[in-house]
Amino acid sequence: MKAKALALILLTILFILRSPVCRGQAPPQGTPPDTTQGPDQKQDQTAGQAPAPEQPAPSQPGEVRTDVFGRPIFTDIVRADYLNRGFVFWPQLDMMTAEGFHLIGAVKGEYSSNLNLTDENRLDDFITTISAGLRYLKKYGPAGVDLVYLPGYNIYAKNSDLNYWSHFGTLNTYYGLNSRWTLRLRDFLIRTDDPLEYDPFSPLNQYFLSTSMERSPHLRNIAEPQIEYRFGPDDYISLLYRNMYYTNDDPNISDGMENTVNPRLMYWFNVHNGVLLDYSYTAAELNSSPDWAGNDVRARYTYRFNPGTSVFAEYYYANRGFDPPSLSYRIHSPTVGGEHAFSPTFNASLQAGYYVKNPELGEDESSFAGNLFLTKRTEFTTFNLGLIWGFREEYLTPENLGFIEYRRAEINISRQLSARLSMNLLGLVEKADYESDRRDWIYGACAGLTWNALKWLSISPALWYRDRNSNTETFDYREFRGTLRITAMY
Repeated sequence: MKAKALALILLTILFILRSPVCRGQAPPQGTPPDTTQGPDQKQDQTAGQAPAPEQPAPSQPGEVRTDVFGRPIFTDIVRADYLNRGFVFWPQLDMMTAEGFHLIGAVKGEYSSNLNLTDENRLDDFITTISAGLRYLKKYGPAGVDLVYLPGYNIYAKNSDLNYWSHFGTLNTYYGLNSRWTLRLRDFLIRTDDPLEYDPFSPLNQYFLSTSMERSPHLRNIAEPQIEYRFGPDDYISLLYRNMYYTNDDPNISDGMENTVNPRLMYWFNVHNGVLLDYSYTAAELNSSPDWAGNDVRARYTYRFNPGTSVFAEYYYANRGFDPPSLSYRIHSPTVGGEHAFSPTFNASLQAGYYVKNPELGEDESSFAGNLFLTKRTEFTTFNLGLIWGFREEYLTPENLGFIEYRRAEINISRQLSARLSMNLLGLVEKADYESDRRDWIYGACAGLTWNALKWLSISPALWYRDRNSNTETFDYREFRGTLRITAMY
C-alpha cells in the first residue's frame, strides 16, 4: 500500500511539472552538469545563457546513478573496468562496438588453490569454462539497446561432480518519449557457483562479505524499469522500481526476493544552489530467514562555486523492520563534503560525518562515517584511491550478515602499455565488524593484462590473492587464483 500511495503522489507531481507553467520556465542559467544524466538532448537556451552540457546516453560508459546510500543503482557491467568483473565469467567485450548482432565465443581457464574458501581441508582444482552467446547493440533516434547473453559450461578437472551450467546476461535499453520523458529498462543476470560473489552495487571493486564456503550454483537477477521527467538541463524527477531475485541450489541457504520503489528529485534553484531528495521503500521476502521492510531517505543540499568545485550537506535516515525473532533498527547519518577538480586530470571528493544505529533493544551504536575518492590521470595511466568508513548491509546473500560496521581502502592503477595492451593493478584492505562478536580483516591483490590481439579477439590473463583473517578461525581462508580468458566476438 505504501508503494502504491508513493507512486500516486509521484504521478501527481509529474502532472504538475508537466503543466504549462512549469514547462514555460527557463532552465537555470549555467546550471552545472550532473553525473546522473539521461539521453543526449540539447536543451533550449535563453539569450545570454551558457549552453547546456552534453549529456551521455544511458548506454554509454560512465553513466552512474546512485541510490540513497550514495552507491551506484546499476552499473553497465559489460563495459566496466576489467578488475570490476571479478572472477565470474565476464568476458572482455569492448573490442567491438559496431551496431547489430554479434556472436561471442569464449574460453576461460581458472586455477583456484581453495575452492570452498575454508581454513582446513582445502580443495584445489582447475576449471575450464566454454561459452557461446550473443550481443545486440543498436541506437536509433531517441532509443537504444545493449543486450548480452552468454551461457557457459564449467568443467572441473578433479571434481567432476561440481560441473554446472553458468549464465551471464545484461540488458541496458532506453526510449525517449520526447525531449523530457525517458523510459529505461536495465537487467543483470548471473548464475555461478563461486562462493565469492561480486557486489554489483558496490562503489569500489567489492565482493559480498558473505560466503557459502562450498561450491553451490546460485542465480541472481536484478531488473530495473525506470521513468524520468526532465524539466531543466539538470533538473529531473524519476521513479525506479527494482526487483532482485536470488536462489541457491543449497537447501540450507535462504532464497528470496527484494522489491524496491525509488522516487528521486534533483532541482537546481540557480547556477549555485541545488537539492537532491531521494526516497526508497524495500520489502524483502526470504524463504528461511525473517522477512523485512525498510525505508531509506537521503536529502542533500549542494552549493557549487564553479563547475569544478562544490560543497554539500546531507542527511540520511533508514529503518529496518523485521519479522520476529530478528530485531528492528534505525539509522541516522548526517554528513558534509565536497568535490574539487585540482586540474583537468586530478579530482577529489570527500565526505565526512557520523552514523547512529538505534536498535529495537539494547544501546545505541555510533561511529565515524565518510569516504575519500581521488583520481589522477596521465596520458597513459589512471590512478584511483578509495577510502570508505561507515557501515554496509547484506541481506539476500548466503549468510545474510545484516548490519556491518565497515572500513575499506583500495588503490587501483590502470595503464595503457600500447594501443592493444593494457594493465590493471589492484590492492585492498577491509575490516568488517558484525553484530555478533565476529570481526574480519581482508587483504587482496590482483594483477591483470588485456591484450586485444585482433579487432575481434581479446586475451586476458590475471593473478589474484585474497586473505581473510577472522577472530573466529572457522572463517579464515587464503586463496590464490590464476585465470586466462580468450574471447572472440564477430
